[in-house]
Order: sequence, then structure tokens, then C-alpha cells
Amino acid sequence: MNVQGNEFAFNNWANFLNGGGSKFEYATNLIVRNNYSHDNYGPGFHTDADSLNVLYEYNHTKNNVNAGLQHEISWDAIIRYNLFEDETAAIGRLGEAIGRVELYADIPALMAKALVDGLSLEGGGEALSIGAAGLFLRSLTGTRHLAPEQAAAQ
Repeated sequence: MNVQGNEFAFNNWANFLNGGGSKFEYATNLIVRNNYSHDNYGPGFHTDADSLNVLYEYNHTKNNVNAGLQHEISWDAIIRYNLFEDETAAIGRLGEAIGRVELYADIPALMAKALVDGLSLEGGGEALSIGAAGLFLRSLTGTRHLAPEQAAAQ
């Protein structure tokens, strides 16, 4: 299958799990080249479920919620010469915020705000993993993570 010269934009507005700009399952000899995927709720490009012999090249992704490209539960893929812009910024910000909480009860409000702002459930799960790792490391070391304004006040 050859997917070339397309624009994938504003897809998955209903925020379904596993949605995004484009998704290929059980694909063999897939070539995804010279496409532009932007402003999708989910990955810009996504291969899944035993895809084999996949080539992603010269694609451009921007402003997708989650990764620009996600290749999972599949076989070989060549991913080269692609441009990924502004990907996963929302996940990183939420993960860092979760890692800084002093009260675990604050986490649901952070999650709810991120979901309302357009983060997918999948992205929220990734952010929880990042934040939980930070909280776990803090628990081992006894380190408190202070916001800049808190550190300046001490």
C-alpha cells in the first residue's frame, strides 16, 4: 500500500481511544511518504497489529495530541527523514505537574483540565506514567519538588 501526498487534519474530534490522524493495521509493504498530519486528537500516523515492512519517510507532523508517529505491536519499520513538531508537549507538561504534587488528591483536577484542553485518554495515561515515576523517585529520596515561586519564598 502506498500513501503519498495527503493531509490528515482535525481527525478524531470525538477523542476515541486509539484514534488519530491515520491508522494502519495488518499492513504489509506499507509506504507512507510526503504526507502532512496535523491537529489530530491522537498520533499523526499509527501502525498497529502485525504490520510488516513499513516505511515512513519525508512526512511532517505538527500539533498532534500524543506522538507524531506511533509504531506498535508490529514488525520492522524504517522511520527516516520525517519532521515532528510540537508533539507530546501536553503530555510532558502534565507529567511534570503530576510529579510536583504534594497531595495525590490534586491529580484528578490536573487530569480533568488536561482532558478538557484536548489531551486524549491515551495521552493522559502516558502523563500519569511520567508523573508517577517522578513521585516514586521523590518517595525514595525524600526530596520535595518545589515550584519556582515556592523555592524563592524559602
